[in-house]
Amino acid sequence: MTDSNLALRARGAGWPRRSTAWTGRERFASPPFAYRAALSAPILAQGEPIGALVIYRDEVGPFSNEEVEFLQSLANQAGLAIHNARLFAALKEHSEQLEERVRART
Repeated sequence: MTDSNLALRARGAGWPRRSTAWTGRERFASPPFAYRAALSAPILAQGEPIGALVIYRDEVGPFSNEEVEFLQSLANQAGLAIHNARLFAALKEHSEQLEERVRART
């Protein structure tokens, strides 16, 4: 999925997203990945969606508010960690470029 598609889905889909409207007999996907309920939360970096955390379970029924809040908290922390890693990589690259320029001058 492209970043722009994810951004549109996150903004218009009412995240976190709960999917539990099944009869209980249906299974989605094939074993060992079959599930009967799913919950997803967007991973945001600087307010822009960059991914999603999704959990599945075999048990039919809604996720509790605590589960929803916990998943969203994990997604928020993941977004911060990813953003920080990107900043660190950019800083490291810039630092290496500056070192290269200094070496070229001396």
